[in-house]
Amino acid sequence: MKNKKIFIIGILVAVLIALPFLMDREVMELNDEIRKNKSGNFISLSDGVVHYELGGSQKGELVVLVHGFTMPSFVYDNIFRALVDSGFQVLRYDLYGRGLSDRPKIPNNTDLFDRQLVELLEKLKIQKQFKLIGSSMGGIVVCEFAVRHPEKVKSVVFISPAGFPLKIPFAGKLVKLPYVGEYVMKTFGDISLMKGTSTSFEKPDAWKKFQVQFEEQFLYKGFKYSILSSLRNMPFGTHKETFRRLGKLKIPTLLVWGKNDKVVPYSSSEVAMEVMPKADFFSIADAGHTPHYDTPEKVIPRIIEFLKNRK
Repeated sequence: MKNKKIFIIGILVAVLIALPFLMDREVMELNDEIRKNKSGNFISLSDGVVHYELGGSQKGELVVLVHGFTMPSFVYDNIFRALVDSGFQVLRYDLYGRGLSDRPKIPNNTDLFDRQLVELLEKLKIQKQFKLIGSSMGGIVVCEFAVRHPEKVKSVVFISPAGFPLKIPFAGKLVKLPYVGEYVMKTFGDISLMKGTSTSFEKPDAWKKFQVQFEEQFLYKGFKYSILSSLRNMPFGTHKETFRRLGKLKIPTLLVWGKNDKVVPYSSSEVAMEVMPKADFFSIADAGHTPHYDTPEKVIPRIIEFLKNRK
């Protein structure tokens, strides 16, 4: 009986050790060979290579698009094209750790993402003021940038921004623990991130379309490291006061929120408007966390109207 227990325990230990290696889909190094067949452009900054796209007329007002937690810059496909067609110059890029940008093994925090945008603009020799659009975690990045560099920013659009107080689920607390988080993310990260991201979409067809592109980044080493580092270092529920500081600046602001948001609750919009009382507010009844992707026909005209008319 004792030998049987030891055998069973041994099997369980072996399974626990093997699981991360069996479940982890990150098998490829993201390098120049892979990037040469991809669309867009690549530029080397101090923390790594960044994937970006700059479109539209240089004479147009510049709009910079900053994506969120797991979704790369192609989440802005619809907005990018519409803004270019409306006469704007548009810059979108992949945050470090996402899409086709490098995954530096350093803390993914507001300093990193602020530095990334500052350096990208410098390398592209962009000196004019611009308008910012940030969705989800990108809202934190945009808010932080606008507060740190208000002289560069003409106006701001937030789409379902993170950063306001929220309840952290048990799994969210678990992955913040040293070693435990690494094990959980390596073993179950692919499945949980795919499932979690799917809840951002209200319309199944929109998710199916997005998923085709989204799955690719799970193959590149460092994606889950970046996600875990962001969970540990980004102020997902503690950025309220920085939003308040932004609200005191004379920067025109538009807040866009889907009423069926399952990621950042719609109730957070009340807190957002409390700390940014001068902001314009646009609510979409039949949209979730990605209203710009779910219902572009409703969201994009309102954003363009704001960008053109709010000075």
